[in-house]
Amino acid sequence: ELLQISNSVSYEDSPEITMPGIPCTMARSLYDDIRDSCAALDTDLVRLDTEAAQVRFEGLEEEVNFMALLGLLHFGSGYHKEFYQLNGCDAYDAVTKGGAPREMAELITRCLNDTGRILWERRMSSLGEFVLSELHQQIEEAEDGRPRAEPLLRALVSTFPSFADRAKEDETSGAVHFYVKAQRLLAKLYRRFRETEPQLFDFADLDQFCALSDSALPVAVLRQQGVLVVAPQVATRIDAGEELHSSSDMKAEVALRAKAIS
Repeated sequence: ELLQISNSVSYEDSPEITMPGIPCTMARSLYDDIRDSCAALDTDLVRLDTEAAQVRFEGLEEEVNFMALLGLLHFGSGYHKEFYQLNGCDAYDAVTKGGAPREMAELITRCLNDTGRILWERRMSSLGEFVLSELHQQIEEAEDGRPRAEPLLRALVSTFPSFADRAKEDETSGAVHFYVKAQRLLAKLYRRFRETEPQLFDFADLDQFCALSDSALPVAVLRQQGVLVVAPQVATRIDAGEELHSSSDMKAEVALRAKAIS
């Protein structure tokens, strides 16, 4: 076994995280404290041009389309090293700003072409139109009339291959479904529109979302807490800073991501 989950770890045994000098109450969101304290900083060294900082969209569909397109292109973690050498930033920043290795650029082109072809076949002008159309349809069919994320998640991963991120340990095993990009998009849509467009984005089933294990951070934290117990032959390589990108490492990488979710 490459990996197992320890059931003996209690989160109550973890050290309490405190922030001295910062009052934390249930009545006021800590997010509000962050925003207000930053806005209240009186300085002549930096000025915020609020007009220039605003991104303006011509309607809901255009903004949803922008967010969906960014979500679609959120891939390329296997090229982090190449991106840092080329641009000094990670894959996602490089994709959004431009400047990708040739192989990655070809993957982006293929992703956009495939998505555009699917939208054209469905007579839809954008990903934004697809998302809103699916939401309106499922709300009409819902008994309580409330929007839910799961039907939209199912529509995204079944329609667009680039949203259906899944993996296999080997040719004989079944597929392991992650659907990280689609779930991340739904979470961002919820945060952005749940107050201004609650009839569409105040998802009633948001608490059913799975953990997102597309980066090393959740795996590292769970391992440090003793929740993920990694086989010695894999742990030695991780501790040595070796990358798990070869075909022989696929089983370990899939196991790490899958157990971080389960």
